[in-house]
Amino acid sequence: MNHPRYNPTDEDWDFLIILDACRYDYFKEIYRDYLPAGKFEKVLSPASHTDEWVKKVFSDIYDDIVYISANPFINSKGIKGFNPKKFFKVIDVWYDGWDENCNTVPPDKVNEATLNAVRKYINKRFIIHYMQPHAPYLSLRDLGGGDISADRSCRVVGKKIEKIHPKIRDFFDYLYIKQDNLLKRRGIAWKFAQSLGLPPMDPMDAALRVAGQDGLKQAYKENLREVLKCINLLLQAISGKIIISADHGELLGEGGDYSHRMGYHVPLLIEVPKLELNIKQESKASRIISKNIQKLKSEDKI
Repeated sequence: MNHPRYNPTDEDWDFLIILDACRYDYFKEIYRDYLPAGKFEKVLSPASHTDEWVKKVFSDIYDDIVYISANPFINSKGIKGFNPKKFFKVIDVWYDGWDENCNTVPPDKVNEATLNAVRKYINKRFIIHYMQPHAPYLSLRDLGGGDISADRSCRVVGKKIEKIHPKIRDFFDYLYIKQDNLLKRRGIAWKFAQSLGLPPMDPMDAALRVAGQDGLKQAYKENLREVLKCINLLLQAISGKIIISADHGELLGEGGDYSHRMGYHVPLLIEVPKLELNIKQESKASRIISKNIQKLKSEDKI
């Protein structure tokens, strides 16, 4: 039986927060430590890779949406076939907020870009796409992790070819897909590379070599904790209907496989969380009144 796949554009919301490569089970375990109560459920993503997710989810024109992206697959440059003209604005946090020390975009950079966008673009909806819990792992930031991770290579190549003819861009897309197909059982490929004395093939491979299987899972969980902390801070500054979900899941060694790839719709890659919140921010005056009332109560004056 085919279950319906979740498309967040079918719903009405003010803010859609996307966690990259976030598994349902890990989110369910820890989200209550950081986020308020809301309607929580498991949904099925239509994709097992960001590139695939973008193509399946955004089939229309969304001229009321500002997309704030830490993931290079979603960009204003037209890199890797992404069409930024579908949105009112695409903000490339991956381009300006990249941290060379940890080879990714820290979640606080996404918060900063979001708050600036909310102030600038009135009466718009916002998609906020964090890079975490996707590798590289912030708790293992000293690992090199190789130079061919999808995210780093897309950023570097994107800067070089953003003005090149679309056919050349298509060629880079072709090479990327070929690489992805060659690594269908990544655990085997990584072990083979390590046996030959080759450096790690990507950040997850680097983490696995240094931290082991349990350490890899812990690093993934810590990445999720870090991004949830930042979302907690963001929720204190925004209001409205907010949906928190993910583009796809992640394999962390189950069945000897790791990471994620297009078209591989196993449960751990398509089962993602969905948390619906309704946040109302008090005005400054309301907060002062509330604070004064609490003070009077504590002094037994009311």
